[in-house]
Amino acid sequence: MPARTIFYVPTPNPYRSGLDSKDLPPRPLWHYPLAAFAGLFLVYALVVGLFLSSQREILFMTRIVRTVTKAPLNTVKVEVATFDGERLMGFWRAPAPGMPVMVGFHDIGSPEPIAERFATGDWGRAGWGVLAVAFRGYPGSTGRPSAQGLVEDGEAARAFVMREAPEARMVFYGHGFGGAVATRMAEMHEAQGLYLEAAHTSLRDYCGHHFPWLPCWLMSDRLWTEDWIAHVQAPVLIVQGGRDWIVPTSFAERLARASEGSRLRIAPKADNLSVRGVADAEAMEMFGPRRR
Repeated sequence: MPARTIFYVPTPNPYRSGLDSKDLPPRPLWHYPLAAFAGLFLVYALVVGLFLSSQREILFMTRIVRTVTKAPLNTVKVEVATFDGERLMGFWRAPAPGMPVMVGFHDIGSPEPIAERFATGDWGRAGWGVLAVAFRGYPGSTGRPSAQGLVEDGEAARAFVMREAPEARMVFYGHGFGGAVATRMAEMHEAQGLYLEAAHTSLRDYCGHHFPWLPCWLMSDRLWTEDWIAHVQAPVLIVQGGRDWIVPTSFAERLARASEGSRLRIAPKADNLSVRGVADAEAMEMFGPRRR
């Protein structure tokens, strides 16, 4: 029996066949919302991909920070070497005999205001020492910032103080994400105290506060301040501005709840910058040299 040959004739797509639009059958209504959803999803996926690939540039913003060329009053400019080969710019003032050293970590910005604050005024007259370093990637320092890298910078700062003033006790201070590094140092090492201003609970929470529509849980840099502070044995002072739109008051409240015995001070009229120093008198009393 001879084989049969079957020919398949494709059915023309009326939407591509050149027919006049009035002769075309109407598209199903579900095509339109589906197409809109697919377009929005594509845009959202592109935004998320851009954010995840640029998260460090967005969070640490190193390019907007000005270069510091002069050491603040009563300090000298030093170079601090990290254990992984980076070189950090820092400002150092040796403590008077028997006085502690304030080891300070900045937020987006430079270490200059921290060094000037703790090397002058009441702190300076009392003989406090200070070391404030520029995190990796910021002007004056090599490398690129990351959560692990910032912690490495904290370890390098602590090692510098131990070498230059081996008898001095250390108080770790941090503003913004610098508070995470200060907390990590106080958790891992013996400390005279932990002094936080406008500190985050974590970088992931900070991201979620400002970008609630992004999957911040996918971030590779997190800095778990809220978890670390629960294990700090030293006295803790947490200060927060009531008008801070960058770091919400709820972050400070969560940190205080996680740190048993800590002191929480809310400055109702202070913002993210003006909060700096509002509790310095209390901090000097709390972390003074009499605590041994």
